[in-house]
Amino acid sequence: MTPELLKHINTIMDELKIPYQFLEWKSDIKFPFWVGEYSEIETLDEDGRNEFTFILTGTTNNNYLELLETANIIKSRFTNHYAILENGSGIVIWVSNTIPIPTEVENLYRIQVNLTIKEWSIG
Repeated sequence: MTPELLKHINTIMDELKIPYQFLEWKSDIKFPFWVGEYSEIETLDEDGRNEFTFILTGTTNNNYLELLETANIIKSRFTNHYAILENGSGIVIWVSNTIPIPTEVENLYRIQVNLTIKEWSIG
């Protein structure tokens, strides 16, 4: 995953005014917050395409519905999203699924939104 793609996702989360950080929450805890991570999917084609699953995990101490509302905002924004990044790569992003995550901790709720990302590099 290129730094430009990570910046693109960060910019969108900022535009949506969703508290977000990559890999781990490093600020003081203020609920709700979202953390992103990714895994690369092997591609066997030689067309310059890379594919990723980008995982957004939301956490709150309020209620599950608060996270579900934000997940729906994320889903709306990333429905068939495409862009050309600063490095010239083309991307397509869509929502694969949304999963509630049990925490086993009273008054702590989590939800996961999985995005599929395809990125084509030039050269």
